[in-house]
Parts: sequence; structure tokens; C-alpha cells
Amino acid sequence: MIPLVGICFGTYQRLAWLQACLDSLRWAVGPLPYRIYIADGGSTDGTLPYLREQADVHLIEQGELLGAVAGFDAAYEAAIDDGSEYPTTFNDDLTADRGGPPIIAAAVRRLEADETLGGVAFASDRYRTPQAILDDPFAAAFLTPGPRVDFDCGRHHGRAYMNQGVARRAAHLAVARAQGDPTGRDYWDRRYHTYGADSAAGCWMWRLGWRIAEAMDLRVHEHVVDDEDLYPGESGDNDPLRQRNMAQFGATAATFAAQWGDPSSVEYHREDAIRFGGRLL
Repeated sequence: MIPLVGICFGTYQRLAWLQACLDSLRWAVGPLPYRIYIADGGSTDGTLPYLREQADVHLIEQGELLGAVAGFDAAYEAAIDDGSEYPTTFNDDLTADRGGPPIIAAAVRRLEADETLGGVAFASDRYRTPQAILDDPFAAAFLTPGPRVDFDCGRHHGRAYMNQGVARRAAHLAVARAQGDPTGRDYWDRRYHTYGADSAAGCWMWRLGWRIAEAMDLRVHEHVVDDEDLYPGESGDNDPLRQRNMAQFGATAATFAAQWGDPSSVEYHREDAIRFGGRLL
């Protein structure tokens, strides 16, 4: 069976949250055929034997931490190779909010009803407070702290990108090609290594002719946020491992700004759409 929906993410040492995540995903996808693609970075907390027993999981055992982008791309590659029409970005510490319809099934319906959409972005409770933005070295460069919100979509300068959500296969393939993968599988740009690749993919989607819908009614809970977002052995200051990786690989807000400037000014580029297989307007 070809999985219509391919749910993609990486994981490392978060077994309890991962179990809650998978239970949530099985509800969120509704009646649609699906498969869950998970790249593991070398977990030793029981994650691997647990995932090997899950019939709906395609496990990629990387064996070491290669960075978030490499993990996500490994999952995307497997989903695209299996023929998934709706590659979906999720995370191991997320659960779907059950106050409305199954969120993945609802997002697919919106994509099928509107060919102008390249993706449907879920609303997250990640940025619950202004301090959460100030503590985030990437988001702070682009977002202005405001009043407390319960849920919101990820945006730069008011324009949505897709931190978590469902993409259209054609848009995914075009974005990957534009970022240097001729196979069309690597949706996240490897140059970012750990942070910012989701934002860059959003910019490419706009440039290649698709919109990203802000699905404020399709919500996810992010359970590991801010100073709790740590790998074992780390302490405080909003995940210093990410900060070190950003510094080591140049995947910083400045790198992103040098390529895209103000993301709200990104415009459709017909020549790129032709070149990479985007949506021709």
C-alpha cells in the first residue's frame, strides 16, 4: 500500500514523549493511509526496540547525532521514495490538539481542495510568552515579542512558513530541487544543519508559486520548550547544543537573512518555477 501521508521527523532520547506523539499521530491522520518515518540519532533509552515493534513506523537508524536537518531529510527521503503524496513535518515532542478534527486529515482535505496551496501549517503553542521568542536565537532575529498567545503559526515578518504541517508532494519536490537536491527529496537545506531550514523551505515555496495556509484551527502542543529543550548533559539557555551547531556550521539568523532578507518581500519567480518544477502562474 502506498502511504498517502508520510509523517517525517527525527528523534533522540525522548521515549516517553515519542510514545505520546505516535498515539496522537494515529488519531490525527484519520482514515488516510499513512506511514511514519523516523530517523533516530543513536538513542539508548529504549527508543530503538520500541520503534522496531511499531508496524506503521519506518525506522532509519543513524546511530549518532548528525543534526536535525540530516534527520528530517533522511525521513523525507524515505517518504518520497515510498510515493507519499503529502509529506508531513512533525516532531517527537508534539501531540495533536484533539479539540477539533483530526489535524492531518483536515490539512490534506484543504490541499486537495485548493491547488494554490503548497502546504498547510499547524498552529503551535511553542511561543506561549514573549520571553520564549527573546530566548530563541533564530526567532528573535525575525519576530517581535507580543502579548501572550495560546496558539500561533510560525511566521517571519508576518509571513507563514511551515514548522509543522502537511506539504503537497509537488511543492516538496520543487523546494528540494531549488535547494540543490536534484532527486527532489531533501526538503530541508543541509547548510542549516540544526536550525532555520524550515524557514528557508517556506521562502522557496512562496518563490516557486505556492501559498502556505495558516491553519489556526489545526493545533499541536509542543511539550519540550525553551530551557527544557535540552539534550542529556546540557543545561539552560535555550538548548546550547543547537547554539553551538549554529555557530559551527554557520546556520544562524544572519545566514538566513543574507539569503532572504525580509521574508515578507519574497516574490514569485517564474524562471525558478520553470527550472525547478514549481507552480506556473
